[in-house]
Amino acid sequence: MALRSRLLAPLVTFLMVACVALSASATERLVPVHGVIIAVMPNGNAILRNDPVPGTLNSQSIEYRIRSGPKLTSGEEVDALIDMSTTPWSLRHVHDAADTVAGAANARVTRILGAGDHLPDVALVDQRGRLVHLAEFIGKTTVVSFIYTRCKDAGECPAVTAKFHYLQEQFGNGPFHLLEITIDPKYDTPAVLAGYAKEAGADPARWSLLTGEPSMVKTVGDDFNLSVVEDTPGNFLHNDVTLLVAPDGRIAQVIQTDAWPPKDVLAASRNLAGLSSSPLRRFNLWLMSGVIALCGGSQQVASGVLSLIWLTLGLAVFGYLFYWTAKKIFIENV
Repeated sequence: MALRSRLLAPLVTFLMVACVALSASATERLVPVHGVIIAVMPNGNAILRNDPVPGTLNSQSIEYRIRSGPKLTSGEEVDALIDMSTTPWSLRHVHDAADTVAGAANARVTRILGAGDHLPDVALVDQRGRLVHLAEFIGKTTVVSFIYTRCKDAGECPAVTAKFHYLQEQFGNGPFHLLEITIDPKYDTPAVLAGYAKEAGADPARWSLLTGEPSMVKTVGDDFNLSVVEDTPGNFLHNDVTLLVAPDGRIAQVIQTDAWPPKDVLAASRNLAGLSSSPLRRFNLWLMSGVIALCGGSQQVASGVLSLIWLTLGLAVFGYLFYWTAKKIFIENV
């Protein structure tokens, strides 16, 4: 019995260690952070004084293990991901944060992306604190939009989120995924997004709310000419961009308004997925997107032009029917 216990002890220890390792991996928890390197230690670790992370961390100075990245120097302002699943906590994706000022030129963006381009494969963090690569969704039709949780205008971000809830219900378990990317990453932490997602009824398997290091989020927005200005604390002025991405990862349509009809986006998404959909709904979305782009993104002007186009089409159809009826009655009966 004693011999068997001695033989089994190493095996039990190994299994316990393996279980702990697997558990840590399964519960990976990443938190985007912005801060300043206070000191670089001889062992390669670094002391970072982070900005407050709402719902997660106060402003404090902590020593972190550095998993990868460029050589750091004291006084350097950085963005990074805190990995809370390690002991001690570690920093991942550490990089310079000098280009995070709203409206500033972004050297990482060489041209604006549009229809036919691939969705950039950036790494962000979802409401569960998990690293998400946008390329993960190749094979699915993806709808992407930009919001922030503190938005008070019921006609903007809350309206987009409500439309996403409608799409989630209509998509069911089909080959679709919804992505909402925050424009306010310093406030919209994974913890904040988790609360927002719960209120919205977002199923993380089908609907991801994403944040990340501020400079990375800014680059994603700049890729699509997203303009973001914080006019008062916690309130952002921004234009609207929604993307329809085909299963091959290419952008199929760019919608520069938050007033898109959800049934039209549903039809266009189903069509991209190879499913039956209303051609009239798809045409209306295509026409709306084209008119808004032609009007330089002005929704008011585009709305008037769109109404005029539909009125003209309606009059043309009515005129044709009137002519056809009159011909039948007055000409063919003569």
